[in-house]
Amino acid sequence: MEKSGISPDKISFGSLMAAYGQAGKWQAALSLWRAIRGQLPRRQCEFCLVHALAAMKKASENSDMALRNQLAKTALFVFNDAKEARVPLSSAIYNSIISATSAAGYWKVAVSLLSRAEQEKFDQLDRAYVSLIASLGDRLLWEKALDIFRMRNQTSNPKVWNAMIACLGKGFEWGRALDLFEEYQRRNMTVSIVTLASVLTSIVQRNGGWPKALEMLDSHRRNSVSDHTVSEEGSFDTAVQCLLQSISRQGLWSESIRILKRFQPYLEDLTSVTPTVITTLAKSHRWMHGLGVITQLSKSSVALDTTHYNLAILCYGGLRQWENAYSLTLHSNRQSLDADVYTYAIGANAMLWNGKWQLALEIARDLCPFEGNSAIASAHLKALVASGKSADALEYFKNQFEPRHKGTASLLASLLLLLVGTPEHREHALDIIATMEARGIRFSPKAAWAKDQILGRHSSEHVPLSIANNNSTASLSASSSSSHLFEKDDGSFEATCASDDP
Repeated sequence: MEKSGISPDKISFGSLMAAYGQAGKWQAALSLWRAIRGQLPRRQCEFCLVHALAAMKKASENSDMALRNQLAKTALFVFNDAKEARVPLSSAIYNSIISATSAAGYWKVAVSLLSRAEQEKFDQLDRAYVSLIASLGDRLLWEKALDIFRMRNQTSNPKVWNAMIACLGKGFEWGRALDLFEEYQRRNMTVSIVTLASVLTSIVQRNGGWPKALEMLDSHRRNSVSDHTVSEEGSFDTAVQCLLQSISRQGLWSESIRILKRFQPYLEDLTSVTPTVITTLAKSHRWMHGLGVITQLSKSSVALDTTHYNLAILCYGGLRQWENAYSLTLHSNRQSLDADVYTYAIGANAMLWNGKWQLALEIARDLCPFEGNSAIASAHLKALVASGKSADALEYFKNQFEPRHKGTASLLASLLLLLVGTPEHREHALDIIATMEARGIRFSPKAAWAKDQILGRHSSEHVPLSIANNNSTASLSASSSSSHLFEKDDGSFEATCASDDP
């Protein structure tokens, strides 16, 4: 363009930055903005900066926390840079910066930026409010979120209301969520799936009101056909699954079956919803009912996926039909399915429940083609523990779990029980006790007994003891900290090593 003697303008630069964003090259978009900021009028610089920040927002979608941290710090660096260059700041720029810092968990910085934007009389800040409220909800800081929301309680943007109701649901404030939802309805705003899911959970958790939740879901289904459209944030299947999950937490397995039958004709993808019902039945030890759901699906036109076969293995194991569980584990690939790591992990655990540690070891060690997964590693270690081979179990534990400081509470407790009566492994047993105490793991009666035996206590009374060494405590503390962004006196921002979370 420049070779042809044509001078690029803000539209040209903005289009190029948008292309960088689509290609995932947000660093290139920011480099371009910094290169042109002194060449264009300030208003045009503001236009280009909005596009550069949009490229960063595109990169943050489905990103991990490390990248979100990097984007947040970069966004604040650009914010400081724009202020020094006297580039006019707009609501679009504040929305982008606040969204980036909120997504990374720097909610105090986001609140400070929001206050500054409000002082400068910017009024189109709904995206910033949604991001900030969602971030506070993830940290159960619903009171702070509610204060911020009340400052904007005249907004007609449903997404802000959705975020606040979801935030209250995450904070277990079921009553407040329902009160806010009633106010939401009085304003005749469209009910999104996100809002509906939060409200359904609130109703079920508050006084076990699942019939009312069922009635509301059915009403929403009827209304969505006539005068409402489902938002882009989810589908009706999502709402049904949310209701089933809420009911499963209360062990209402028969109700989950009734709900599935009631809404089955209206579900787009039955295979994505039924695992929730089967898992609920399995947790309630209703193994036969779980197999019944799977059998019913297999007789219909629904194509079963790997998850359903995994749950069938689980149910067979619970029914003590280990032969069927073993056969299904070995031959799941013959059903035109790709067995995943959980197929083998569940199969190995099913063998352990039935006292067949040799078969569990065979599945976990010899048959499973997946490596480095904690689920199959746990099953492998439990099989070694069940075999009584303490030396092999300890060696495997040190190789697979200690380098990453992993291991579930039940796994550590099982290993501790194995080491009772093995004085040659007392040092390792003490390390496991220290790990459990440092992580705040509650000792089961059997694990507490094993701990007393290893420590030389012969009474049944459990005496709290902390023998975690300083290195263990230090490593745990270091892993829980993160970089922190704070506002300086001149209005710019700087990073330190701390956490925004209380």
